[in-house]
Amino acid sequence: MSTYSIITEVLLGSLRNGKIPWIKPWNESSDPARNYVSGRPYSLFNRMLLSRPGEYMTLQQMESLGGSLAPSGLTEEALDEWAADRFTSRRVAEWWGSLSFGRKDQYYQSHTLGELVTFAKKVEKEEEDEDGTSRRYSYPLLRFYNVFHVSDMVGIPAHDAPRGLQSVLPDIDAVVDGYLQRTGVRIVDGPVPRYDPAADAVSMPRRPAFRSDGDYYSVLFHELVHSTGRAGRLDRDLAGTLGSRSEANPREELVAEIGAALICTTLELDTDELFRNQAAFIQKYIEWMEADERLAVWAAHRAEKAADLILYGIAGEPVRC
Repeated sequence: MSTYSIITEVLLGSLRNGKIPWIKPWNESSDPARNYVSGRPYSLFNRMLLSRPGEYMTLQQMESLGGSLAPSGLTEEALDEWAADRFTSRRVAEWWGSLSFGRKDQYYQSHTLGELVTFAKKVEKEEEDEDGTSRRYSYPLLRFYNVFHVSDMVGIPAHDAPRGLQSVLPDIDAVVDGYLQRTGVRIVDGPVPRYDPAADAVSMPRRPAFRSDGDYYSVLFHELVHSTGRAGRLDRDLAGTLGSRSEANPREELVAEIGAALICTTLELDTDELFRNQAAFIQKYIEWMEADERLAVWAAHRAEKAADLILYGIAGEPVRC
């Protein structure tokens, strides 16, 4: 299996269980999933993959700090049954059977508690053009590794949740107004929410038409994320943005869904409202990801760029992966 298909299966598992992986039940602006050693939050895409807020580290980092995984509580018989289902009978007899009970338990924990995070390795390549000219270029190659939550360890004290890792922007209207002023995007009255790239305008029903402010803003930010893809901003393919979410361009639509979720979380808007807005489309997300194993990675990286542009006015470099 490719790295993309492995990562996509993790996200599909969440969706099939009725969980939207880019909408978290905790406030990530104050306690994002982060690396224990560096203290740095993981990227948006890696936070989608991780199941809990707080601190993670690799097994190598844990062992270097003198920690170990907490005991599973299983009996040796239960561990042997797990190994028998996982390995060939010869491997169980020759290798598994030689391990102590403690080693078996640590091995079991390391293979059942780990969660995936990704990184992009820069690969340099050289090609020769038709005229014989040599051309060098680089591209990101997606890789993954396992990390473990500090609460599943012994001998490793958790740090206090850091504050101020992201700027919390309580004045939501100021965020919207700032983006409109910087870009020239207009919000106009309309019967249904949509972004028109030709007019560079977001059509929105008036606020009283929505059940709550959270409902209104989650829809508005969805459409504003579409507007970030216009030529001269983040240059995405906006074909299909005038259609319904069930019929639109899957790549661009997922960028808007993930980007709106990131913005709403950063601004501490109600994630329950956001979940209700997107839950009806879970089956569509599943179909889109099953059809394109690279879709989730592609969309998440561009959603983060879009959210940065709306929240902070940061355009950043074009995303190549």
